[in-house]
Amino acid sequence: MLVLTRNTNQTIIIGKELIMIKVLEISGQSVRLGIEAPQELSIHREEIYNKIEQNQKPLSKPPETKKEPVVRMISEPSLNEVAQRISDSEGNGEGNK
Repeated sequence: MLVLTRNTNQTIIIGKELIMIKVLEISGQSVRLGIEAPQELSIHREEIYNKIEQNQKPLSKPPETKKEPVVRMISEPSLNEVAQRISDSEGNGEGNK
């Protein structure tokens, strides 16, 4: 990290005069800076930049798990089972009268 000391109205140049940072005002713990840079270069305060980055991250997907299809064998009752059910229901008085 390069650390520089600058006074009001002094400038720092980054690159070949592409970015110029000028100290506009010093007041207590606060420093006002003026920044000249090409329009295609975005300039943000750190907290704003972090919010932008956080909002642009794709939502994380849960890990993909291989799911086996659920297969249930549904068997039809045999003819003997149907006859037994009919016989049982008739014996209980549930059949045709």
